[in-house]
Amino acid sequence: MLRKFLFVGVVALLPSLAMAVPQTGDWELALNGSGSSNNDFDSHSIGASGQLGYYFQDQMEVYVRQSANWADAEGSDSIWNGSTRVGLDYHFAIDDMWRPFIGANIGYAYGDLVDDSWIASLEGGVKYYVNSSTFVFAQVEYQFLVEESFGDGNFVYGLGIGFNF
Repeated sequence: MLRKFLFVGVVALLPSLAMAVPQTGDWELALNGSGSSNNDFDSHSIGASGQLGYYFQDQMEVYVRQSANWADAEGSDSIWNGSTRVGLDYHFAIDDMWRPFIGANIGYAYGDLVDDSWIASLEGGVKYYVNSSTFVFAQVEYQFLVEESFGDGNFVYGLGIGFNF
């Protein structure tokens, strides 16, 4: 009797254990630590980013991302830089836990370490859902100045956590 009760209880709870990926109308907040290197890998910084996104389709997210970076350059005072970007990501529906994505963004970079300039980026990454509303993610961007050539860009890496609501 006890086995039947446990079996029925487990079966009844299975739907609640299923992951629910974002759907049209959902919002997303993501926070991450980041690092960047120029294309010669001889200039580096660390920082943080925050992103607020909205799913206007099940697999399409539009977002605003704010980044701030700080570095302590040799022989000088501390320096900072930042960027504000808007972008679009496409999420592949692999399964309910793994969600790879690709996207692009455009914005403005400013601060002590960079020339104030319009930037554009291509990006990709993956989100892993630990429950129905929380995920961890890794991403990489190739950020380049709009006024310069594509080959003069910076790589921006991020690891973080996010929440859908």
